[in-house]
Amino acid sequence: MSSSPIFHRARVFRDPVHGLIPINAKDEFLSELIDTPEFQRLHRVRQLGVASMTFPGADHSRFCHSIGVMHIASRILEVLRNRYHDSSIANLVDKHRQTILAAALLHDIGHGPFSHLMERAFKSSKDHEVRTMDMITTSKGSVSQILKRNGINPDDVRQVIDHKFPFLFLQDIVSSQLDADRMDYLIRDSHFAGVDYGVFDLEWILNCFCVGSYAEDNTDPERWRLCLDKKRGLQAAEQLILARQHMSLQVYYHKSTRRWEAVFLCLIREAARLAAENALPANTPELVVLYLKDRGRVNHEQFLFLDEPLMFTAFALWRTASKPEHQWLNKLASGFLNRSKVLERMDLQEDLPSHLETLLRENLNKAFGAENSHWELDQGEFTPYKGEDPDTKKGDPEGYEDSVLATSILLSDTTTTLRAVPVAEVSAIFKTLIDQRFRLRRLFCDPKIKIEVDRIVRDVLTSNQLVLHS
Repeated sequence: MSSSPIFHRARVFRDPVHGLIPINAKDEFLSELIDTPEFQRLHRVRQLGVASMTFPGADHSRFCHSIGVMHIASRILEVLRNRYHDSSIANLVDKHRQTILAAALLHDIGHGPFSHLMERAFKSSKDHEVRTMDMITTSKGSVSQILKRNGINPDDVRQVIDHKFPFLFLQDIVSSQLDADRMDYLIRDSHFAGVDYGVFDLEWILNCFCVGSYAEDNTDPERWRLCLDKKRGLQAAEQLILARQHMSLQVYYHKSTRRWEAVFLCLIREAARLAAENALPANTPELVVLYLKDRGRVNHEQFLFLDEPLMFTAFALWRTASKPEHQWLNKLASGFLNRSKVLERMDLQEDLPSHLETLLRENLNKAFGAENSHWELDQGEFTPYKGEDPDTKKGDPEGYEDSVLATSILLSDTTTTLRAVPVAEVSAIFKTLIDQRFRLRRLFCDPKIKIEVDRIVRDVLTSNQLVLHS
């Protein structure tokens, strides 16, 4: 009796943002990657760290975000393939399609628990992209084996994550100011936070994607960039960047969220101090002790078990610690888990000069110790759009070209023949955003040391007649 041929059914994810996300049989390697321990771990790492303490619905994971990024990247590739069928662009899309999809899917697997927040706690975990690249290429994990088995070079995927892929227009899909990552997280974070600030016209932007060139040699495919159709794409690009600005101001840098981030950082510092002295509560999970002792350094196998549920288990145990040396650890853990006030907040002038900021930190370090768990100087800063100012074009044409090639959003006539136009040359909104630098300066401290902290702040700032708002 002959056996029936194997039928591979398309896998479908139901997503609250994009609807149905299918993975067809020809892309079975994506399903294999999704089923790896490295990717499944992202179920247990939230996208926005502790933002759910301010926005209760913002508990979505890096898992669903990464699926969304892969989906948008797939749609961009499809748009380019259909627009440029039977051309060198279409050939490059076909040749590297699987590499780009793998990079889009795997771009966040190196995130530690609490994502970017943990990167602020330990310098060794500062760049999650480094660990991501290592996890893609290491022989110790299953990711590289799956890629190789499906004819995909792990080093090519690593190049995309490392911003060194030879074809810029394909690299742009995964990492640029128009990338699939940004387009997914803005809509997704907005949806789960319950706000409308991150909403933009995704469908129209996808419809406007094309390829163009700003390089003098427009025949070099390695210099081509992902662009928007100059006749239709400008307003959609403006909407996207303004959505990022509004999400940053209203969600990512929300003062309440930053307060809980400060509590979290003080908690981790206090726990790391105790771990270094072998003085953590005895029931603290062994992997958490190791992680804190080594200040974020763990091997591949250990990292797969390092997630937010494990950290929350430690926090819950710490709030029951009763020894005198655990008093502050207990208070921080209890405050964090119960959402009860632990730290006092002082808002510093946003344009605080860097030399005074340095002096303030030095004086706080002298008074309370470097990386002290009783205070946190919050230095929030972001730029809505990173592009080159057109005013510099005449004075430094070569520098302007290099900067445009590296970062700017470009508008194209959909060909590589005519030179693409940087959006800041035709949009007053983009030109204004180039000069925007949003800075947030806040100081959080243990109420017991607030009087002394107030004195230090006054001593540093009074000479410049800066205003301190308590």
